[in-house]
Amino acid sequence: QARARAACDGLRIVALRLALGPDRRWVQAPPEAELRSFGPEPTHDPMASEALNVESVGSSHEVQEVFPKGWSATSFKSAASGSVRQLGIRRVDCRGLWLDVATAGFLALIGDIVVQMVWEKRQFEGLNWREFGADFPPNVFNVRRLFAMTLFNAAYCGAFLHFLYQVYSVPVKAISALLPAGGFAQRLHSDETVEHGLACAFVDNIHNGLLYLPAIYLGVNLLVGDSFGAALQELTSGWSWAYFLCTVFWIPFSWFNFAVVPPHRRVQLMSAANLLWNVIIDKVLSQQH
Repeated sequence: QARARAACDGLRIVALRLALGPDRRWVQAPPEAELRSFGPEPTHDPMASEALNVESVGSSHEVQEVFPKGWSATSFKSAASGSVRQLGIRRVDCRGLWLDVATAGFLALIGDIVVQMVWEKRQFEGLNWREFGADFPPNVFNVRRLFAMTLFNAAYCGAFLHFLYQVYSVPVKAISALLPAGGFAQRLHSDETVEHGLACAFVDNIHNGLLYLPAIYLGVNLLVGDSFGAALQELTSGWSWAYFLCTVFWIPFSWFNFAVVPPHRRVQLMSAANLLWNVIIDKVLSQQH
């Protein structure tokens, strides 16, 4: 238990130093009353000195915790908790989750109906459910594909991205803390700048290539009724073109989304743009079929 506490405090030290920002000072200075609650007020910047205090854990001296000079274990942990929040690590926010899920699923349903009935000229002939691995007439409305696109987007874009969007700022702020002190690093660290929004858009683009595209190729094709081998073959043959389209479409939009839109509306706005994107990716997948 002592070693586990020491490891956790080590992580707090890392989070605290990163959260201080590129100039190694508080990005947003805590209120004076909050500073006093941290413990004895230091006579100098507590992170400006490399001098350290050492406190033993319990009665054993095998494991020791290291804190900045002038700070106790209690005061340091309190400050580190606030610093974790400044780094962008906040308590998971579930508010609006079901609205995000419903919006993403409904707009995906509309998008697939547009593709099948307008672009592909399919005719609705009842609830024809494609059997696993079987061929399906190209002129008949594919209810199973409609179900697959709706379910995937509700689960992935509505639910998963609701939580993933909340952590995009973490790597951006960590990188800003490693840059030389200056205006750019400070703007990159701030949640309210276009630089921070653009960086989050690039983080999202990396996620699209590594996770989203494999998930939609494998997930949708398996839900549609293809075998895993066939879904994997489509992923390997179509990933590069799909990622190019994904990059061109989503980076400009995500830049606007993360730079301008309030956090609790980002998934919903993304779902609206996803209506157009689903038309594109649905057409790509159907053409590969």
